[in-house]
Amino acid sequence: MRSELTDRSPVGCDWDPTPGSPEAVADRATRVRHAAEAQWDQADAVAAVLRTVAPPYWSGMAAEAFAARLHTVIDAGRKAAARLNEGADALDAWADAMGDAQELADSALSRAEKALEDIERTELAMASLGVADDATLYRLRMRLEDAQTRLDRARADAREAEAAYHSSETTFGRAVGEAVRDAMAPLPSSEGAAFGSGLSALAVLDPSASVNANHMSMLRRLTPEAWALLVAANPRLLQDFWEHPPSPDAVASWWKGLEGTPLEQRLISAVPELLGNLAGLPFAVRDRCNRAVYAEALKRASDLTDEQRRALAQVGAALLRGARDAPSSLVCFNLHGSVPLVAVGFGELDRANTVTWAAAGMDSDASAATYSWSESALNLLSEQDRLDPTQSHAVVAWLGYDAPDRVTVSTPGPASAGAYRFSYELDGTHAARSTRADVPPPLIAVVAHSYGTTMAAAALTRVKHPVDSFTMLGSAGIDTGLVPSLSNLKVRAADGSPAVYATAARSDVLAPVGSKVAGRALPNHEAALPGLLPLEGDLAPWTQGRTIAGARSFSSEGAYVPGEGYLLPTKGHSALGSGDSRSGFLGATAPAGHGYFDVNTESLRNTAATSIGRPELVVGVLTATK
Repeated sequence: MRSELTDRSPVGCDWDPTPGSPEAVADRATRVRHAAEAQWDQADAVAAVLRTVAPPYWSGMAAEAFAARLHTVIDAGRKAAARLNEGADALDAWADAMGDAQELADSALSRAEKALEDIERTELAMASLGVADDATLYRLRMRLEDAQTRLDRARADAREAEAAYHSSETTFGRAVGEAVRDAMAPLPSSEGAAFGSGLSALAVLDPSASVNANHMSMLRRLTPEAWALLVAANPRLLQDFWEHPPSPDAVASWWKGLEGTPLEQRLISAVPELLGNLAGLPFAVRDRCNRAVYAEALKRASDLTDEQRRALAQVGAALLRGARDAPSSLVCFNLHGSVPLVAVGFGELDRANTVTWAAAGMDSDASAATYSWSESALNLLSEQDRLDPTQSHAVVAWLGYDAPDRVTVSTPGPASAGAYRFSYELDGTHAARSTRADVPPPLIAVVAHSYGTTMAAAALTRVKHPVDSFTMLGSAGIDTGLVPSLSNLKVRAADGSPAVYATAARSDVLAPVGSKVAGRALPNHEAALPGLLPLEGDLAPWTQGRTIAGARSFSSEGAYVPGEGYLLPTKGHSALGSGDSRSGFLGATAPAGHGYFDVNTESLRNTAATSIGRPELVVGVLTATK
């Protein structure tokens, strides 16, 4: 198989002018012919049934009506078989034409490489001449002209091969489209055309490429009308795109070429449920698309599951709550997974100087926690704004994975699955801004709580573009099977060390106990020490888990700040406190005002400082963990 990585600069191309696999197209032709044969056999089988219900076996008006229907089925089956054969013929012709174009292009490349070698060799010979006789100089000049002529011819042939390829591709698409339209006469002509163009685009996907790469090829090739038909016929495709997203850099570059064109608006109208969850698109576009899908989901709420309806209510409350304090965006909205998947953004995501992704932990599925996690994100955003009002800030409350419960929290599965998607979202933030000339790139931070730290750490080993900081609160531990060392995290340095931070309240017993049970390593050495609380007693051995070095730890125990007053301590494991005292399993639920993300806590203050790239504003000292 030809390699797409071949250097084609000798013929003046930085792309493959004749991409694709003739063998794969020919294989599809064979499969289409088999389908045509099966369709014809089915028509013959119906014809055999027709003979058994014809006179003298059955007569009368009912028999005539039934026979007429069978004739319609037989005719439709045979017509479909004929059209399938025509499609197979078109595929075979396309495979041959593709092969011919590739042969010419490859020949041109080989000849161009040889001509360039000859040019270089001749120029060196001419440069090394001392006093040369006219005959020698003439021969070298003639040799140079001949090599240049051959190079020009090779490059012309490469352009000819590319033109022939695209001409044949157009002919193929037209032939398939005509076959499909003829086979589907009852369909509106626009749908037939869209189906035909969609089929021609899908037929040239490379079977050896990754699913992610083929998804990007589909984005480039399919028309909005073809997309609408394809998604309507196969809604599972939306979840496939979620689980195997195309490269955010490629998505951002593709969308940049569509901005301001009619095609942009047609795509938004045709497939908002696809575009809304496409990492690399501008957040404003994603918000527009996801709000449209959300509005449609509200209209058909009676058809949804109880969990989906709870997610709708949570999203609505979060957007309403955010609208009071900051611009809000529906960054992700996916009802096609095993659980609803959501992300809500606050602040001007497309323009902010800092963008923080906040990853939730255990028991934080979107149907139960979108509102409360959005409250945590808004508290963080407010503190970021207070600490550094000279910069603009934005925070995304991310609940885009199937968060574990108390049973699955000890397993790596949710972290591994969530990390894959989360890494694309982080790279998408970088990609979406990289195409903008009017705003600078943002500082990108990750803040995670509980099991969210387990998931986010795994994601930070996968990202293409490093983030600027990673802050862990009440970590449930790092899975060293996924992250052997914090040095594996793609996080930039601050003050000479990776900007990786961690905090764990002394009264947060659940995090170290959970980490110990799961065999994960704590990023806070102090959280792994016995005797965290006088009331622990027999629990002390369970807090003596493994640790992992590489983070810088800060306090969540409360402090006095001159000129500001007292910052409250965190008294449990929860992000936001509730009630008058600690409650729940191992006292995990902090009292009101004493969660990690509650207003006026030392934890929130220090997390805001690290996430905006201002570690010098952390209250107390930053201690390197060992």
